[in-house]
This record gives sequence, C-alpha cells and structure tokens, in this order.
Amino acid sequence: MMINSDKRGRYKGMLFNIFLFLIILQLPIIFSYMEEINPKNRVRYDSKIIDELENYTRVNIFLKLNDYSQADSFLSSFSENEFSNYIKTDISSRISGEINYAGFQKLINDSRVKVVYFNEPVSASLDNSVSVINVSPAVWNLGYNGTGVKICVIDSGVNASHPYLSGKIVGEYCYCTISDPLLNTSYCCPDGTAEDDNAEDYFGHGTAVTGIIVSQHSTYKGVAYGASIYHVKTLNSLGNGQLSKVGDAIDWCVLHNVSLISISQGDGLEFGPNGVNGNCPTYIDDSINNAYDKNI
Repeated sequence: MMINSDKRGRYKGMLFNIFLFLIILQLPIIFSYMEEINPKNRVRYDSKIIDELENYTRVNIFLKLNDYSQADSFLSSFSENEFSNYIKTDISSRISGEINYAGFQKLINDSRVKVVYFNEPVSASLDNSVSVINVSPAVWNLGYNGTGVKICVIDSGVNASHPYLSGKIVGEYCYCTISDPLLNTSYCCPDGTAEDDNAEDYFGHGTAVTGIIVSQHSTYKGVAYGASIYHVKTLNSLGNGQLSKVGDAIDWCVLHNVSLISISQGDGLEFGPNGVNGNCPTYIDDSINNAYDKNI
C-alpha cells in the first residue's frame, strides 16, 4: 500500500508522540526544590540541605563550580570531616559527596562555588506502556518499528545477555555512587566503584524497561523492537540512586548521539499545579537543556 507524503508526516508525528508518551508514563514523579542565595557572594544553594542538617550530621550534596578546572584545589581546602566521600564527574563537571554543617557553611561562603544541591535519593518506577499506546499492529504495519533509532535508557542496568535482548545493547556505562548491599560495596557499579563501563543489572527494573522498548520475543515484542539501546546504570540492587548521577547519565547519552532518552526514576513526591511540593527543581537543568538542544 502506498502512503502519500502528508500521511507519512502524520504517522511520523504519531510515532514521535508515542515515544514521548512512553517516556511521560515512566516519569510520574518530580522533585521538590527551593533555592536560596547567599547575599555575601551570590552562591546559590538548596534550602533542603539546611533542613536535612537539622536532623542528620551528614548530608549528601552535589555542586558545580564556576571553574571546574579548580576542582582539585577546591577539594583540598576541606577536611575529611567537612566534606567526605566526594566524587568528581568530569563528564558533567559535578562534584558530589557528604558534608557536615561546617562543610556546608564553608561551601556557601566560597566564591568558587556556583550552586549547591541536596542530592535527592531516587528509586525505580514503572508503568505499563505498550498495551496503552496501541503500537501493534497499526504503527508497525507502516514500517515504523524503531529501526535506525538510538535510545538511551537510564535505569538499574541491563542484562545484556538476555536472549530476548540479543544484539540490541550497543553501549553501556555506569554512574552509581551509593552503597550496594548485594555486592557489599561502597559504590554500586558492578566493579564496586562509582564509575564503570559495565551496566550489569542486579535489580531487574532496567532490564524490564529495556524489554518494553526492544524485546525480540515473538509474542511480547518491544514497542520499538528495531531500535538500538544504550544503557546507563544509576541505580543499585535495591533500585535506589542519586539525582546527580541521572544528570551524568544524560550527558553520557548526549555524547553518544542518541535520539531518545528513557528515565523511570523519582523521589516519591508529586509536583502539584499549585506548587504544593515546592518549585520545580533546576538540579540537572544544564544536562536536560543540553540534550534538548541536541534535539533529544
């Protein structure tokens, strides 16, 4: 059957909306955020850090410097007690770690600091998608099955050797900075570090999400079974991670020239129409905007 160019354009638009709908279904949760500014030197910081420090002696944060090339000298100015377990992530020019109250005061009074954020804990979330968007057979019959499309999944990793994902995983990486009880390690990448080129899944969620997209099962075929998958692991074996690593993963996806990014993580809060959970955060806007600018 021949389809004229106008109809093809409409179907391409419909396919784009289907992918967008799939991503929206997997992103039901937003993060709460309220920004403050130190009037002394204009360092921006997340007010939630102060709230957390009232209840805990140490708090997970991440920050950006005005000049990332100064990172080493900047970090050397802190004692282990003030700023510990810090990790530099060159791909996104972020520094994450644990601070106490004295360390926080030092951060927001340092002119080298641009912004300091509370490192929100995130966890996996997943909704049914394929059955809702009715891709089969209408869209597939038009020849739109994801062939030639590169999709980046940011999740708990992927079982690349799964028989129904055979040949679909073309790239993988890991940014995972919390402990992993299964691996009994301080960080949650498969080799026990905070950064690794292996994205093995010990939780299962990331493999399930990847299957929704590209499963090669004859009956339970993925919505875009012809696509290629790049997977970045940011969640541990319990499905938990940190928001800063999601930003790092987005940057990695951009470097690999993907067409779409799938993320299904959240902090358990819903951003209400009246701002009931605070303003929409800007934690990783630089990474999101960079992806948008690349037409992702």
